[in-house]
Amino acid sequence: MKIKNLLLALGIFFLLACEEEVPPPDFDEEEKLVVNSIISPFSEEIIVEVSVSRNAFGIIDGDFESDIVRDAIVTISDGTREVLIPFDDDQLHYSIPSFLFSLDEGKTFLLSVEANGESVYGETILPKRITELESVTLNQNNVLNVTWQDFTESDNYYRILATGFNSEFQFSENFFFESDEFISDTNRNGEVLSARGEGNEFATGGYDNVTVRIISSSSLYSDYFRILKNFVQDDPFADPVQLPSNIVGGIGIFEAVQVSEFTVEAP
Repeated sequence: MKIKNLLLALGIFFLLACEEEVPPPDFDEEEKLVVNSIISPFSEEIIVEVSVSRNAFGIIDGDFESDIVRDAIVTISDGTREVLIPFDDDQLHYSIPSFLFSLDEGKTFLLSVEANGESVYGETILPKRITELESVTLNQNNVLNVTWQDFTESDNYYRILATGFNSEFQFSENFFFESDEFISDTNRNGEVLSARGEGNEFATGGYDNVTVRIISSSSLYSDYFRILKNFVQDDPFADPVQLPSNIVGGIGIFEAVQVSEFTVEAP
């Protein structure tokens, strides 16, 4: 097979594309600022969403736009530079083009938000990026096996995604990695790691190629999206979901991730 290493021009909405849209968290009667931002060197924008939490026992009316905070002071810093992030009235979030603030591997970034008389913040470190795969195999039943070399310097967490494409019949389908979607190097530091995903065994004409994406992150990202993936939004009897947070004084996630994309031609 031929493996091509591609750089992904990634936006935050791609990272969330496989997830259900979740309303601002419901915790207690105290209203808190909710801040969510996932940043990547391959994103065209740095995007920050700011809203207020809801009472878990209140009436949910579905008008989540009213929870958005439009007049916050939002800044991002790397310890040397600080940049103000303005509100986008059309997209209803705070954003700047990525070229205005570089994201360098190994640096610590601080996101600060001031609104409604409150000040909250979060910190994150940009991890290393996987630059090549050890191996990729795709059998005739569309079972995909991916292996890559783990980094030895620290605890590492990965999310594995893959999509199969067929140009003749113009369709694309996601692979299902089940428990292999989120992988850490706990007790396997520096080893070759692997993930197994299953495509549609009965896909008409099979796949021309498969795109594999490896997201390198901290444990916070893995925990956050693992819970989010299992969240059943339409179940009226489900308990309120309490997602992990690194926003001091508020609720939410501020996370820097690396994304690697590899295109594999089908056998």
